[in-house]
Amino acid sequence: MFSGYGSQWPGMGRELLAAEPAFAAAVERLDPNVPLTDLGLDSLTAVRIRTAVLGEFGSAPELGVLLRQGTLRGVAGLLDDAPAPSPLPPLAHPGEAVHGTPGVLRSFPGTGPHPPLFLAHAAGGSSDAYGHLAARLDGHRPVYGFDRLEHPDDVPSRAAEFARRIRQIRPEGPWAVGGWSYGGVVAQETARLLSREGEVTALVLVDSILPLPAPPVATPAEEARRRFVGFAAYVHTVYGAELNLPYAELGDMDDTAQVDLVLALLEKAVDLPPAVLTHQRSSYLDLRSAERHSPGPYPGRTLLYRATHPAPHTVRDARYERTDATLGWDAHCPDLTVTDLPAHHLALLDPPAVDALALDLIRALDPSSLAPNTAPMEP
Repeated sequence: MFSGYGSQWPGMGRELLAAEPAFAAAVERLDPNVPLTDLGLDSLTAVRIRTAVLGEFGSAPELGVLLRQGTLRGVAGLLDDAPAPSPLPPLAHPGEAVHGTPGVLRSFPGTGPHPPLFLAHAAGGSSDAYGHLAARLDGHRPVYGFDRLEHPDDVPSRAAEFARRIRQIRPEGPWAVGGWSYGGVVAQETARLLSREGEVTALVLVDSILPLPAPPVATPAEEARRRFVGFAAYVHTVYGAELNLPYAELGDMDDTAQVDLVLALLEKAVDLPPAVLTHQRSSYLDLRSAERHSPGPYPGRTLLYRATHPAPHTVRDARYERTDATLGWDAHCPDLTVTDLPAHHLALLDPPAVDALALDLIRALDPSSLAPNTAPMEP
């Protein structure tokens, strides 16, 4: 609800069932009566799954159905009357590995002659979100991911830990670093730290938005209302439940106490599994840490990829709905190149948007690796 990532391509499930025996065997082992939340579903993957189902069947269950202990059998029943899907193009990347292997940094299958790309997690999530991108960069450069740490919880300290782990894997550089959403904020500070020790070839920001200043408010209670009134409206829209929040009490609390109270009240109002609540908590705390952070100057090469479509199914916050092409980064990164991606924020790391992202990264970071008949992406 506070942040997330994207959709799959239309027909993905049917393509993998047809092309991948291991995928088909794994699906056969699934109990259709087990709640999806017991299989790892949280509020962000619910958005992702709903978008994929909508693209494949032309209809999809509401998010509240998925998150309220929805099962595969129940979702399939809701889709019985959906129209037949249209024919699909061939699978672009059959058998690609999506999940990395945890370690000092998460490593993804793949290699290449160019320096690794190190990517920081988005708010509340793991760096597994970069699996599709890593698969498309295989043959050009390896990819590593920095997973979320509960502590430290501020951007400078997380960036320092990210930089330390990068140097464990590649002590002397050169390095390319980046991140999607909140991960870009961490990556920018990481690039600043690494640039004092060696060469940073590029900072890659994937729709990382620096929020506009919050409008002035008269009381802490009004500030709490500004932060959470949209969330309460979202809960009413998605779950049909009233979330009556004590804004005066919330105004006297720190960030952790605020989100713990809000989620305790949400748990009473809506039957949600612990995984969903845990993800909401970590996402909120990460976003608040980003809002408290003031980026320092970074003179190195910076590539910003900007989503051009509004994101669906999220709490709207005017501070993040910037109209400037640089999303606020021009004040801190003077050597900035902006490239538009025709997708919404939550879909940038999944096909088809990730195909365009990977192609442009290859062009920008190692142009000699492009095949002669491969056209660069239009700016």
